[in-house]
Amino acid sequence: MRKSLLAICALLVFGCASTGHKPAGEKSLYLRLGGLPAIKAVIDLSVVRISKDDRVKDYFKGVDVDALKKHFIQLACVGTGGPCTYAGRSMKPVHEGLN
Repeated sequence: MRKSLLAICALLVFGCASTGHKPAGEKSLYLRLGGLPAIKAVIDLSVVRISKDDRVKDYFKGVDVDALKKHFIQLACVGTGGPCTYAGRSMKPVHEGLN
């Protein structure tokens, strides 16, 4: 579980920190990760594991899991240089009050 969460966090942080510039001929992080199918697989497995983790699962009570997955996938796709558009809410208000 911890490795999956760390992988997702690293993916999002480093992907979002990307300037979008890459040396000529180098594949984007999105493509190097395996594109949308790979991102979907990681998010699907991670959401399942998160939903069973006693440390964090209560944060997700009443959350539309399908919408959560969709937005996680969009965010990871955009953050790694993929062709997606993020349509979710901004991170600050979504996480406000969650400590």
